[in-house]
Amino acid sequence: MREWDGESFSTLFAAPCDADVAYALAQVLLGFEGFAAAEPTRAAEVKPTGVVDFRRVVLGDLHVDGAVDMHDHEAVIILGDLHANTVSADETGYVVVAGTIRARTVYSDGNLLAGNVEAPLAVGEYPDGILGVAGTIRAGLAYVSEHILVAGAIDAEFVHNDSTFGGPNYDGQRSRGLKDLTARLPPSYVDSADEDDPVRISALLEHVEAGGSPFA
Repeated sequence: MREWDGESFSTLFAAPCDADVAYALAQVLLGFEGFAAAEPTRAAEVKPTGVVDFRRVVLGDLHVDGAVDMHDHEAVIILGDLHANTVSADETGYVVVAGTIRARTVYSDGNLLAGNVEAPLAVGEYPDGILGVAGTIRAGLAYVSEHILVAGAIDAEFVHNDSTFGGPNYDGQRSRGLKDLTARLPPSYVDSADEDDPVRISALLEHVEAGGSPFA
């Protein structure tokens, strides 16, 4: 926080941090032009509005019937819990939740921080982003591919986290991990012709968002 220039969110996410950052961010950001404060509320969805640098701080819980989807350098900071069908941050988006995210799917290829995550499917992709959870990720499937994952604990039926692989056997470890995972998935969500990325993650996300299980 001391090194932040007040402009670049990536500086704040450069090191692992926990959900307490949400409170510090809110205190700082509410004083910056461009950030709008919102009371605890219910919404149909939370998506960018088309304005440059959409930024919002929610002063409590947020209940969203549909999607919370941040991209194009937009940010949402929630000082309570977040309840939604889907939560996502793309490679230039920021979602920070001081409490617990409860959703069908949680997807990060950008920067997503939370106190806890509860979702049938939790996904982290893209090397420059971070999925940081101070407490516990509780999921049916936790899938992390070439993404930074920092979590206090993971309680999942199946975990594929290639950030834990390393050394000269990285490729072999990753290949075995993906083989074990794809053996659990329905065939329609596996691309057997793609040895490097055999999981059809977009299709799997859509399936779980619609109420399905990652494994059926």
